[in-house]
Amino acid sequence: MEEFQKILLSILSKNHEIRDYGESAFNSLLTQSSDNVCYTLISCIASALEDLSSLSAVLFRRLFIQKALPLPQNSDNQIKSSLISLISENRPLSLLKKIGDILIPLSHLLNFSNEILVKMTFWLSSSSQILQLFSLYLFEISTENNHIIMIIDKNADSVLQLMWNSLQSNDVKVKTAACRTTCLVLSRINENDNYRKAFSIILDFFQNLPVEETTSALTALAELIDNSPMIVLGSVDKIAQIMTGICKTNTIFYDVKLAAIQVLHAIIQRSFGIIKDNIHFIQETITLSLLLISEIEFANDLNAWDVELETDTTENIHTLGKELLCTIVEAFSETAYPHLIILIEAHINAAHWLHKYTGILALGLISSDCAKSIGSCLENYITILINLSSHEHPRVRWACLTTIGLFCTVFAPEIQKSYSQSILSIIIGNIKQNNIKKLRIQALNCIVNYTKGLDEDFEIQKFTSFLPEIVTCFSSFFISPSTTLSILNEVLKSLSAISLEIDSFRQYLPLFLPGLRALFLNGMPENNNFTSQALTCLGCFARCADIKNVEDILNDMLRLKQLITSDNENYNNLLDVIVSCLETVGQNHLDLLDLIIKELLNNAGEYTEIFNESLEFKKGLFNDVSLEIYGIQDKNTEIPTGTYETKLGACRLLYILSTSLGKLYINWAGETLETMNKLVFFPLNKKIRKFALKIVTFLPTICEPIQKNAMILTIFPYFMTNLAERINTYPEDVCSLVTSMKKISKNTENISFIGITGAQALAEVLSENIKAVILRGKKRKVFIGTVGNGKLYCEELENIKESEEIDAKILRNSVDFIGILMKSFKNEFLGFFKVHFQSLFGELLYDSEASDHEILSSLCLFCDYIEFTGDLLVNQDSSLLLTAFNKLAYHENHNIRQCAVYGIGLGAIYGNSQIFAKHQNQCIEACKNILSNPCAFTDEFIECTECAAGAIGKIALNYSEELIQVWMEYLPFKSDPEEACITHDLFIRNFDKISKYQNAYLKLEQIKTAPKGYVFKETLDVL
Repeated sequence: MEEFQKILLSILSKNHEIRDYGESAFNSLLTQSSDNVCYTLISCIASALEDLSSLSAVLFRRLFIQKALPLPQNSDNQIKSSLISLISENRPLSLLKKIGDILIPLSHLLNFSNEILVKMTFWLSSSSQILQLFSLYLFEISTENNHIIMIIDKNADSVLQLMWNSLQSNDVKVKTAACRTTCLVLSRINENDNYRKAFSIILDFFQNLPVEETTSALTALAELIDNSPMIVLGSVDKIAQIMTGICKTNTIFYDVKLAAIQVLHAIIQRSFGIIKDNIHFIQETITLSLLLISEIEFANDLNAWDVELETDTTENIHTLGKELLCTIVEAFSETAYPHLIILIEAHINAAHWLHKYTGILALGLISSDCAKSIGSCLENYITILINLSSHEHPRVRWACLTTIGLFCTVFAPEIQKSYSQSILSIIIGNIKQNNIKKLRIQALNCIVNYTKGLDEDFEIQKFTSFLPEIVTCFSSFFISPSTTLSILNEVLKSLSAISLEIDSFRQYLPLFLPGLRALFLNGMPENNNFTSQALTCLGCFARCADIKNVEDILNDMLRLKQLITSDNENYNNLLDVIVSCLETVGQNHLDLLDLIIKELLNNAGEYTEIFNESLEFKKGLFNDVSLEIYGIQDKNTEIPTGTYETKLGACRLLYILSTSLGKLYINWAGETLETMNKLVFFPLNKKIRKFALKIVTFLPTICEPIQKNAMILTIFPYFMTNLAERINTYPEDVCSLVTSMKKISKNTENISFIGITGAQALAEVLSENIKAVILRGKKRKVFIGTVGNGKLYCEELENIKESEEIDAKILRNSVDFIGILMKSFKNEFLGFFKVHFQSLFGELLYDSEASDHEILSSLCLFCDYIEFTGDLLVNQDSSLLLTAFNKLAYHENHNIRQCAVYGIGLGAIYGNSQIFAKHQNQCIEACKNILSNPCAFTDEFIECTECAAGAIGKIALNYSEELIQVWMEYLPFKSDPEEACITHDLFIRNFDKISKYQNAYLKLEQIKTAPKGYVFKETLDVL
């Protein structure tokens, strides 16, 4: 025993040699007999030497709990009794906690969980502060043990009664620990309405806790709300009062305020259904967020603020305020706006610069989530920004630039279209100023956002008029010795954005390209971030430069590639530049193209190793694990980041190369398809799956017909197998697969080469898929109806919305795909349609509970059905489809009305004339009802209006010529180009019949001069 203790004490020695001896001797004893080590460690825990007892407890836990070395046989009761006997109020609390770290997991392992819970309640009932704190600690760590928490849940009332008693303790430490532990226990046991009363009592204690103890208790409270959102019912106002009170107190530390704000985040995100109509809570949190935003660093020291470039993004009170405001507007959106804008405008109109700064910055932060409300007053806010952009205080000007930058993204292209002169003048003015680096950097950021928002030639022309001035500023930065690396980095970002969007920029490349190339003459620059941005800029330049410059850039990059290895931080960026060059000159470098594509395919296909291993020490017993990511069954998961980024980068670059080279890429199509098919379901990253699927979808388009068909016959069976496996489990994957197959089929136009057996297999899997979508929709309705919308949490609402959107996309793409099958197989597909889809979708047309997207999908399917089969689904001389179309033409959703009248028009052209004639009057009335809408020509309804007019035209030409004059009133069509082309073609091809009517020739001239894309070229050739 004494020798063993000496070995342990030597392990604690500060002397390296003595410590190495101790570790070696201990490992030797462990190898000889782990049983003896087990018993001796328990004995040493009882030592009076605190360091020795603590080390013994830690080693026991590491060896026999974490590493799960076998305990001595038939020793369960002895070990349990020995450890429990060590619990005494005379031992230090720190040692007791280490023993507790052994007891809780061991109680499950040795099956004495009930007994340990009895002991815990006994210790909690004692008069000893040490034992009470120890018991509360055991309850706290028990919340991570599912077996014990189940026992606690069964005895929740008695356990919580003991907690309440501890909350009444006169001992501050016990009260604080009880507050934290009660929250953690409540967060793990089943929700109960009775516990809300206790929760209210707990909240009262937060106002009286010592500051140094508050953080952990607040963190536990946030966890409780996150796990049991309903617990806040009846206490929301009190929570808001307490948390805002904590955050408004200047003497309270950052960590405590952070924990309090985490509580508010938890309520907003998890208890949204409870607070969504609580105006008091909304107002309190909004007020708090603006107060925190105003707590800026270096408020009275401009030089210090300008030197510290990360001031506005680092973790501080100011950042907490911005994050809270963003959470509020993301959850409440337009509901919060009326309360927000009152405070924001009050801040902007206040005299002190700090209030103005806060209001302007807040206006920018809410712009995305409150775009509709702000957009309606955009001119007013732009005027405010223009006026304050010349404010005497630089931080007000900085806030203006920040908000202008956000507005340039949120309100594009309106900003670029209507306010270019004022906005660009402000931006350029701040780029030119020499005093404040942060103003210059923020102005450069604005240039990036402004440029990305350019949409039409008119907006680009406006920007181009400022380009010489901008270029002059930028070129001066390249030659000025005072230009800092941070500013040059932002200049490169701006140049990248401009070069991609503005064609005329290529004339200015000689000002920048030589200097940019010179950076890499002697290898990679030392600053990795700057190097990355410089390479990005070179890649952008390569996309707009002439061939000679592209060749020069390519040669530079190939030389540089010889100097680095694939583990270099900028390896992927370098490949990006090379690919940018090959987009332009690849056809001149087929051998190089072959090498690069094969390198990218190798990178994309490289095995990404994922280790799953039990928690153990990798280098030896006494080395700590540097990173532990806990997952299923207490496993570590490690993903080598470099390989992962290289794989993603390779997929992205292969997509760029394949789409830019087109048919030139054909030699690598087969190998690329093989690699990408394996990544379509890559489990670790959505972006890799996305690029892989985009490449697979694109590859058939570059093939000749025979090769294309063969490739599709490879893709479809693979996709269908995976689709069938994922129908009920992975809707997002299903959506991607169906969308991809639809795009492939649409690009091919006729997929009859898959054979009737292939069509049948597709019909079967699509049918099962559609049934799953409809079933999920019904389950969502039941869930919402059962739980009640008011009790749904913010996260659940988002998940439901996302699920609905995915299913709507699945349904729509499935319908489009079925339409392509009908178009390809015509009457051969009719039998499959009747078996798998007719009743399935037909019921949706008449189902009063069908969702709008279900009705729309059904309408679209039957529109295709009529067009490709001419069948109106007749029952006793009446068309089931026309009856449904006429009913849905009066639906409150204008998209459904539009689709219904489109179907009526198709029925008039392709359907049985005798059957249609019986529905003719109702069809005409339905269309005229839409045309009579006072808002018929607003942006929202014009497509629906023109669709109804198009249906009138089809009926007029086939059944009622007197309607031709009505039809012509709405010509030419100006909204949907596809419908316009079809209608204009119909008009011109039937002009002999139409020419006798008034204004016919006028309409003909208007159609002939319609904008490009609104009339088929083939139609004009008829004239």
